[in-house]
Amino acid sequence: MVQRKQLCLYINTSMLIRALEDPGAREFLGECCSRHQCVVSSVHWREEWRRNTLTKLAGLLMGLGIATVEVNVEVLEEEATSLIEERGWSPRRLVDLMHVLAAVELGCHGVIAVDRFMARRAKEYGLLYVNQYTGCPKDGQALP
Repeated sequence: MVQRKQLCLYINTSMLIRALEDPGAREFLGECCSRHQCVVSSVHWREEWRRNTLTKLAGLLMGLGIATVEVNVEVLEEEATSLIEERGWSPRRLVDLMHVLAAVELGCHGVIAVDRFMARRAKEYGLLYVNQYTGCPKDGQALP
């Protein structure tokens, strides 16, 4: 039997927050992360989390078996800042862009998010854009 390669899917903060609040989103992540390798990165700790939300988030990540991968956030921040200035994007999108760059750096095939900016950047960087509305990609699904 030929072994299929799992996709690496980077989970953006927007989807994590949705999964904390919405059982359907949590169920979607559970299904998708059981079929594919789901990761978050150290960029997530640049977000402004409330203490009780962080506790819930840790439980969610552990429960779904989602790995946290270290990336060089300083380098990603410099690159994202440069792109934001060059393209005239809002500085509020700094961390979002850092997430996309982290996904690319980690060799992920897609981004799980619920955010139009993330959808556009995912396409721009050749990443699948995934969420409960698009559905979990099939094994071996063609990349954009």
